[in-house]
Amino acid sequence: MRAHVRWRRIRHYDDPVGWIRRVAVNLLRDERRRSGRKRRAIERLGRRSEVQVAPPTEPDQLDVLLRELPIQQRTAVALYYVEGLDVSEVADAMQVAEGTVKSHLFDARRKLRAVVDRESG
Repeated sequence: MRAHVRWRRIRHYDDPVGWIRRVAVNLLRDERRRSGRKRRAIERLGRRSEVQVAPPTEPDQLDVLLRELPIQQRTAVALYYVEGLDVSEVADAMQVAEGTVKSHLFDARRKLRAVVDRESG
């Protein structure tokens, strides 16, 4: 479909059929990698849920701060800092662009820093 939409430009390539083939292979490879990363992340989350941890009796300060973040920022923070996923894996898990993940992480850190600075100073 992408090739059809861009055919006016692609038809001038030295080997347009080869280009289309390469793009198709790369897209399939990317999808396979993405699904593998997603599967591994789900497996890691599943193993962690098997561990029995007593729920905290009172929410700690960090928990309260994190609950105040918008859901997208909170999700990005949890996947990046708690689960240890890299930015591309977080982007795949959240089904957003890597730049969006970086923006969510930046905004979350800024908000958390403002609250901590206000309370400590």
